[in-house]
Amino acid sequence: MPYVWTEPDVFFTHNGVTIYYIYTDDCADSPVREFWYGFYSTCGDEIDDGSFDIRDVKELLPPETQQECHDDHRAILTALIDAGFLTECGFMIDGRLCDSASLIRYGVNAYTDRQQARST
Repeated sequence: MPYVWTEPDVFFTHNGVTIYYIYTDDCADSPVREFWYGFYSTCGDEIDDGSFDIRDVKELLPPETQQECHDDHRAILTALIDAGFLTECGFMIDGRLCDSASLIRYGVNAYTDRQQARST
């Protein structure tokens, strides 16, 4: 059976950054993923470039901002964009562009480790 490309629905747009839904099994007829989003319209499931897990990236925010945003994904994304972490091309972490789930996770872990080391 042939496949047809379907543009994903936009989850959120703020200051020129557009975030798209990602669908289970890359199928638009499937439910959207609960915690995974993409910053490219061509993002697919979890391992594709441009895909990220909101639970990973909210760790970039200060604890008080995390508490304010709680589990409101739009508030988390707004705070990340306003803080300069999230751009239309990916996450800027310590001056490096991270644009895949594995790079984003690595960058977030390295960033949070440095933040914790500074606070002790």
